Amino acid sequence: MRENRKKKAVLLSSLLAAAMVGTSSLPVSAAEEDTASQVKPHVTEDVVTWEGGLLEIPVDLGGYTSDQLQMYMTLEDGNTVYYQPLDLSNDVATLSLTNYTELMDGMPDYTKSGEYRTEVRFTKQNAGGEISSDEFTLRVPLDSEPYSFTQEEIPFDGSEDLNFHFNKGTNYYELSSIDFITLRITVKASGVYWSEDDLYNGDGYTVDMEEGTVRIDKDAMMQLLRDSLSAQADMNNYGIQVVASVSTVGGEQFTNWIGSDYAWRLDVSDLDLSGSSQEPEQTTPSAEFAGINAPGFTVTTDSSDMLASDALSFV
Repeated sequence: MRENRKKKAVLLSSLLAAAMVGTSSLPVSAAEEDTASQVKPHVTEDVVTWEGGLLEIPVDLGGYTSDQLQMYMTLEDGNTVYYQPLDLSNDVATLSLTNYTELMDGMPDYTKSGEYRTEVRFTKQNAGGEISSDEFTLRVPLDSEPYSFTQEEIPFDGSEDLNFHFNKGTNYYELSSIDFITLRITVKASGVYWSEDDLYNGDGYTVDMEEGTVRIDKDAMMQLLRDSLSAQADMNNYGIQVVASVSTVGGEQFTNWIGSDYAWRLDVSDLDLSGSSQEPEQTTPSAEFAGINAPGFTVTTDSSDMLASDALSFV
């Protein structure tokens, strides 16, 4: 790939040289002279430190505005070069490094402390054409362990709460919260859809960040399933995946772990949704003392002595 890049670079240089020979005798406008003499877009710091959250790269746009430029960071995966666009403002460019952890073999592993030489390129917005390129050193002070979910499968028949597990991670890849949970439902030969509602921390489930456990209330899960599936559904036709929306200590928000469809799964093969979700029917109390058998019988001053006497006789 590096050979191909060199060949492309040589070819491009030849084409540029030929173009310059053909245009060297043409007059240069004042606007073109101003453009040629202005400072090119570049990174203003030789070393940029990342300690979690969005990577922030200080930049000078060289007289351009952020809506005139696109900035890319070069990410190499073995022999392939990816140009990842950054969000660009007037003096800073941002990128989520967490998004690119463990996705492609051969890429820098930002979970490891170290210094990574990094290349960026500036091009014209929506028109292509590179304006400039630059390099800086990306410094990561500490090793980190990325957060993760076990993707375990737990049987659920509606009789017990669910207890799932996760690893909250360390340092720059550490979870700060599990914000809400929803269900990803797969149906044989019918595709995928999502539950009608979500569960929220403290309202449907509780989290112990230190222990790495999530406890989902059985009634909340039953209601979520009833709202999303037919009461007559054959549960053997469904795959139920639990999806977790999370926040990191750096303030980024993700669904599950990067590139993963779910955090955990439910085995619902023994679940019956046809049972009533209503509260047990309330029965009207009746009195059977002193020869009285009247539904809804009310104790009054006149009847209390009679009931007390009959109750003692009953005992």
